[in-house]
Amino acid sequence: MTSLYAHVQALAETRGDAPAILHLHPGGRVDTATVAQVAEQARRFAAFLSREAPDAGVIPLYIGKSASGIAAMLGCLGAGKMFAVL
Repeated sequence: MTSLYAHVQALAETRGDAPAILHLHPGGRVDTATVAQVAEQARRFAAFLSREAPDAGVIPLYIGKSASGIAAMLGCLGAGKMFAVL
């Protein structure tokens, strides 16, 4: 079974420019994060957690509803860590 993290990384190779996350703001403005952007940020989170918290069992995440928050969750998975959103 392929992990969600691995699936997103593979998707970034083939469809990196595809929209991954859309954020609709009041007033109608839309921010778009591409698959490649989310995958890159998730890789950076995973590398940081592997380096700085190698023995952590659960990573507490204090995040908002954003592309960065989703990337942080994916990064935890990529580092083999469980996470709890606070």
